[in-house]
Amino acid sequence: MADQAYQEREFQLYIDLLRQSAQSGYTPAMCQLAQQLFIGGILQKSLEGSFNWYREAASKMDSIALYQLAGCYARGHGTEQDLQKSLQLLEQSSEQGCWAATLGLAAYYRFGWLTCFLVNSVYPNYGVVSEHVIHSVRAFYLYHRISSQAPETEKGVLANAYYHLGWMYQDGIGTQQDYEQCVYWYQKSADLGNSVAINNLADKYEHGLGVPLDLDMAIGLYQQVAGQVIAADLSLGRMYLEGRGVEQDVELARKHLNVVLDARIEGIDEMQAEAMQLIASFTEESPLQLAQHVLKNARDYSIEQVSEQIGKIDSFLHMDEAKPLFFKLFLLNAQKGEASSQYQVGYWYLNGLYTEKNLEEAVYWIQKAADQKDQYAECKIGYLYEKGLYFNADLDVAQKWYERSLRKPCTSYTPEYIGEQLNPEYLKMYDRINNEALKGLVRIEEKRPKRSKWQFWKK
Repeated sequence: MADQAYQEREFQLYIDLLRQSAQSGYTPAMCQLAQQLFIGGILQKSLEGSFNWYREAASKMDSIALYQLAGCYARGHGTEQDLQKSLQLLEQSSEQGCWAATLGLAAYYRFGWLTCFLVNSVYPNYGVVSEHVIHSVRAFYLYHRISSQAPETEKGVLANAYYHLGWMYQDGIGTQQDYEQCVYWYQKSADLGNSVAINNLADKYEHGLGVPLDLDMAIGLYQQVAGQVIAADLSLGRMYLEGRGVEQDVELARKHLNVVLDARIEGIDEMQAEAMQLIASFTEESPLQLAQHVLKNARDYSIEQVSEQIGKIDSFLHMDEAKPLFFKLFLLNAQKGEASSQYQVGYWYLNGLYTEKNLEEAVYWIQKAADQKDQYAECKIGYLYEKGLYFNADLDVAQKWYERSLRKPCTSYTPEYIGEQLNPEYLKMYDRINNEALKGLVRIEEKRPKRSKWQFWKK
């Protein structure tokens, strides 16, 4: 009945029915309540409330609740981060038949950290490897156990396990290297839609590893996942440039290589460097070369055109030669009068990013941006007066600049009032866009001497 109420968008009834069911001890209802509290759409978001319901369901050995509770401990959602507790719960969940938990354990022994929960760098201990827990043979065994025992309904788990088996056979991790087995498992994962497995399968056909060399098959597979897997675009760019397996087509090569260059993904520095070298082999218009041309012919380029070049080299900031060009392009736009670039250049001079620290230059550019009513620059001038950086410390002047930088949110989508009441979402947005200025005003208030209620005796 709860599911029907949800489908009919009777959300209050849906929640009431869930609560009744959860309070009667039905663990799936507890998990649904926990999920709604985590999402915060129907109910007010509460990580602690979500944690409590998962903990209640887990106490009854519900396998899904155990898995989700392990995630709460791993991420520190609703509780303190406790990786050891997370691992214990993950093991219990696996023992209770949760295949996602078994997959998480396999990855833990394969890589040495809880990759199933710590999915990006916002979480403490992301990417922190415990070398002593890495056990490739145990990981290999768990992936094989999933592949042979998990039901067909667990498609996502199976696709992931098949992919990792292919990878381990490919590189001889936890087992002997075997390209035929590698292809077998990549194919099974590809059949379930795993795009990385499809790319890796294409690589085997391209180089004849574990299968007869078949460039037509390789190209077809690469094209299936181009735009999804950067390595596929790099391979296609290389093949179109060389005319290997396809008719040589420089424009198609450029198209795929630019996908690689434009990607904003961690850990692809080497692929982007290769893509740039390949582009440079048939054109003088690599992003860094174009940036140099713009700087040499600054008068010929508008602010918009310079901004376009900034966007093109943004993904190359891991390369030392890109950083000074990046700074100089912003400086060029600052000199042309763009307020946001003036602030950015000033900020970099202030903090020594992409250039040496220079307080005088920092204040010069931040002041020019503030003169154009740039919010960030106005706020930063307040900060400089508050801290006594360049200017003499003056809390009154700092307060005026902080107040000047305050902005009202756009009310097109978030009205200031709902009826006669202030809209809480509007207030949240106001706090968000004025965060630094509001913090500065609080600091100033705290620094000012407090007037004693007895001071009137001094009159």
